[in-house]
Amino acid sequence: MTRGDREKAGQATTATGLRDVTGPRPDRSKADALSALVAQVRRTLGVPLCKVLEIDHSGRWLHVAAGSGWLPEIVGSGRVPCQTTSQAGLTLALGTPVVCEDLGHAYNLCNATLLRRHGAVSGVTVPIGHPEHPCGVLSVHDVSHRVFTPHDVRFLLGVARALRPLLEREPPPPPAA
Repeated sequence: MTRGDREKAGQATTATGLRDVTGPRPDRSKADALSALVAQVRRTLGVPLCKVLEIDHSGRWLHVAAGSGWLPEIVGSGRVPCQTTSQAGLTLALGTPVVCEDLGHAYNLCNATLLRRHGAVSGVTVPIGHPEHPCGVLSVHDVSHRVFTPHDVRFLLGVARALRPLLEREPPPPPAA
């Protein structure tokens, strides 16, 4: 898919598809809505990995609330620390998107085990929610070197804005005892 094609697809996805996915529907659970959304984002940007991370009740961890392209056991049980040593944690700390073109050389991101396990090389993470009170992180990653464009980042920020009410309407489950 060319950059122009991605931009057109992204605009169409943002304009119509996200409303369908994130809008309140009594017949769709939060998990189903998130799963549909990450699959749609993954297809639109042409990336093999997309996930929504939700801050848990302790505020110390982000759990994988939905994912497309990840190992099945990761979705629902995987977690990432809310520390600046992970790309998602750094995103929360900065309150802005974090673009990493080469995770192998991002020495400050030493908590990238989940990403490395899946062969991620390049990626973008954007915060979900208000910068002072985020509720999660949206991430996309590629297993090849990729330069994400400013349009890609704007598209993800739009998706994150659409995700906010979905994550805020139903809090994450408490940690297992």
